[in-house]
Amino acid sequence: MKKRPAIPRLDGGPQTILLVDDVARTGEFYQEILRLEFKDGDGDRYLEFDPGDGGALLIVKREGSIAPMASVAAAGSPATLTFSITNDAYATWRKWLAKSGVEIAQETKWIHGGRSLYVIDPDGRRVEFKTPPSPKGSPAPADAPAAPTAAPARPVEISAPVPAPAAAPAPAETVKEAITSGKTAATDTPAAKTAPAAKESTPEAKPATVRSAGAAPPIHGVVETILYTDDLERAVLFYREALGLKPMTGDGHRFQAFDAGSGRVLLLFKRGATLEPVPAPVGMIPPHDGHGPHHLAFAIAAADYDAWCARLRQQGVAIESEAHWERGGRSVYFRDPDRHLVELVTPGIWANY
Repeated sequence: MKKRPAIPRLDGGPQTILLVDDVARTGEFYQEILRLEFKDGDGDRYLEFDPGDGGALLIVKREGSIAPMASVAAAGSPATLTFSITNDAYATWRKWLAKSGVEIAQETKWIHGGRSLYVIDPDGRRVEFKTPPSPKGSPAPADAPAAPTAAPARPVEISAPVPAPAAAPAPAETVKEAITSGKTAATDTPAAKTAPAAKESTPEAKPATVRSAGAAPPIHGVVETILYTDDLERAVLFYREALGLKPMTGDGHRFQAFDAGSGRVLLLFKRGATLEPVPAPVGMIPPHDGHGPHHLAFAIAAADYDAWCARLRQQGVAIESEAHWERGGRSVYFRDPDRHLVELVTPGIWANY
């Protein structure tokens, strides 16, 4: 077997970007129903939430001043967002969603003992709540006996005054502030470092270990990121060989799963092959699909940044741009074979990464 060269390890994806038509409506769903902690945003152009794994979930207006950077995100048809929850929280989540008027589209019991329940967000995007595998021989936990009786306390208001259009950003703004300022896409020249704008202090929003009656259980992070490809074999080769991700489950024609580090999974699906429900021994898997260029970011160590840039060039991968953020983090952008925008990013980007 050909020996693969040693390369720096990828450690998951710190950011997920959702393009939506109504930021306030979608933000209310992810804050009020899913109880994600609000981090930043103006309520009109964008909102940033903490999904609980050191990453960032960004909800960005599809048509707006942020479009130059945001348009490379999850555009088009519904995508899938998977959140990790504990086995003990499964029944509580099911009851909380039902009480909140959110229809459960499907539930699945996996062969490995884990369970999933699926709902649809306001933009038609599939959202999955997934428990980890049960220990060998252990039965699935019993359902919680009591349904929630009251909505969780609201952590922070998501609405805010709508800022004036950012036609001419101040010189001090940086490229990552395209998520907040409408500045155009990054260039090959790193942006100057600036101090981040002061934010109003907000009350602690993460659920406590002991929750009040009816409080939503905690979300433990984004587990799965899904990309759709027209050529599965070509895409698998890129993520396995160029990025060094370890393949896991796959069937060679419909999908392939990769270990993306820190308990996260990157899933590649053949575009158009998941438009129908898939019956399986573990339960019915709901349909999903996506079109257009998507965006994902992998976490890397700051010490590995230069090594990654060198490796990309060595592999013949064109670097589209680089950025140096005000918190000290760095990003390098490039395209995969399906024109999805891939970012390798060091710590020092978001308030929680």
